[in-house]
Amino acid sequence: MSESIAHSSPIGGAQGAQSPKGAPKLYEIGTLRYTLAGLFGVFAWLLWGDFCFVIFESIVPRFVPLFMNELGASNTLIGVVTATVPGVVNLVFLPAISMGSDRCRSSWGRRIPFLLWATPCTAAAIFLIGYTPELGTWLHGKVLSKLWVVTPAQVILFALCVFAVMYHFFNMVINSMYYCLFQEVVPAEVLSRFLAMARVVGTLGSFLFSRYLMGYVMSHRKVIFTACSLLCVASFLLMCWRVREGKHPPPPPKKDRGIWLAVQDYLRVFVRIPIYRNYYVLQFIGGFMAGTGAFALLFAQNTLGLSLDEIGKVQGWTYVAQALIYLPAGYLCDRFNPLRVCLVTVLFNALVALASYFYIRGGSSYLVFSIIAQIPMVFWITGMGTVGMVLLHRENYGQLFSNGVILMMVGATLGGYAAGCLLDIFNDYSIIFLWGFGFWMLLMVPLVLLYRSWRRHGGPHHYEAPSINEGPEPS
Repeated sequence: MSESIAHSSPIGGAQGAQSPKGAPKLYEIGTLRYTLAGLFGVFAWLLWGDFCFVIFESIVPRFVPLFMNELGASNTLIGVVTATVPGVVNLVFLPAISMGSDRCRSSWGRRIPFLLWATPCTAAAIFLIGYTPELGTWLHGKVLSKLWVVTPAQVILFALCVFAVMYHFFNMVINSMYYCLFQEVVPAEVLSRFLAMARVVGTLGSFLFSRYLMGYVMSHRKVIFTACSLLCVASFLLMCWRVREGKHPPPPPKKDRGIWLAVQDYLRVFVRIPIYRNYYVLQFIGGFMAGTGAFALLFAQNTLGLSLDEIGKVQGWTYVAQALIYLPAGYLCDRFNPLRVCLVTVLFNALVALASYFYIRGGSSYLVFSIIAQIPMVFWITGMGTVGMVLLHRENYGQLFSNGVILMMVGATLGGYAAGCLLDIFNDYSIIFLWGFGFWMLLMVPLVLLYRSWRRHGGPHHYEAPSINEGPEPS
């Protein structure tokens, strides 16, 4: 590590240590202490990782539904592959991975070791998806055409589904561990502002992808997918090398209680701790609502008749709008508390969704409402991103975070399938706006309950995250 970087690196020390009078302010998280320069150094590496992560993560969700539609797949199958499969993958594998990460003690920390092995595997999956037509055609000509009566398109579609499952598994590891890493190394007092900066940087990546690459995803598929797979490896391995986690006490002894009792222990927080239960209900409903995400692109393409290049330019302008709003949103979340910000913005999101159903009729109105929708959405995303990190117990954060991700993905699994069936029946992609309106209104119920539970546990100034072994919440 160079001298300049070493100077800006976190300083090990006991949590709660006070700076001498007149000394620079120290920012603390666990056993890590940062000077202001050190804090900016860590921010820089994490934001670099986030910038690259958004770019290479943007390509698969956009390419897969378009290519599946081109291959003649039904909306139901598209919903299953883009929403149901990720949900199943998270449900089956994420509990063990997150709990293993919570218990991990290594010289690299708790989260980085998982990022180190999942990153090259994710890059390989991205590469294979990009070359699916060539691989599927070769497999059909050399093997499958001699065994079964199948068309090249069917083989390509099957291969695409297999590679998509592979991608969803390894990307699930990166996604969960990456956001757990934020909670490990970013001090709580600046967390909302950091997440806002991460959103700005990620939005810049999304803007560059949508504005300059979206229109070429199909025509220059191999070049774009190859570049994204290389970017994935280079960015995350470099970030893991330069960011350091703090130390944790040894985990409690692992009890061999059998599969059923282990599942009971894992799910206990859903039943015994109301504040977590309300948070998880919120995650589930949000995931169910987001199950229509894959069809938003098809609405613009099939209903409005926009080209991929036009859609990319519209999305580019929405990312510019997001970039202008994220930093004020982060400041307000740190200033007034993210839960309060979410309470204010949930109704505005519902009203925008309802207005979009009635007024989006062409490219111009699509652009206008896409930009307007970013205002309440950015505040919601910033608030919800911070809520989980400050609400959940730090020592068991991986397990508690994964509970929310699993429920969100289960919701997306069911929501993607239900939305696909609904669209196959009505053949009207604009229904996704009514879908959004209904679920935004429904989200208000668990959000209010979560706010009340948060107040009971200390509120804005004295909140203490309950242990996973805690009983009923205080009256």
